Amino acid sequence: MVTDHIQFKPEDLEEFYGTTEYYVLPPFRNLVYTDGIQYLAKHYEMYWLITDIAIFLPKVLKLYPDSFYCIILKQTAAGQAELIFTNGNSEKSIFSYKYDYANFEFIGCHRNSTPIQEMRLFLQQTQDKREKVCYCLMLPSEY
Repeated sequence: MVTDHIQFKPEDLEEFYGTTEYYVLPPFRNLVYTDGIQYLAKHYEMYWLITDIAIFLPKVLKLYPDSFYCIILKQTAAGQAELIFTNGNSEKSIFSYKYDYANFEFIGCHRNSTPIQEMRLFLQQTQDKREKVCYCLMLPSEY
């Protein structure tokens, strides 16, 4: 069932540490992802996020070849968002993509009571079962 608007609660992802299984979204064999990302995609109907990251990955690798990236999904305005790739050491963008329409909103607050306006994911170079180089998308708690 597709909903008009998805309310994302970051505390739903706090239970994920490590992973028991790796998932692949065909045809993107260069990207595997963890239990936490699978939960995010299935529960919040965000398979589009995995697809977009897999599509943008070759461009990011060409602009800034590295073995680790931090990906930030940020609400920029009501109904709009931005996907930002960084090297994980700074907030400087390597690549970004703006969404004119986003059907999600972050709800809740950080422990210091500031509203949540972004979600961070990690992308790390690894090898798949066939020992081919690929990237693993994970929640920060699964790193």
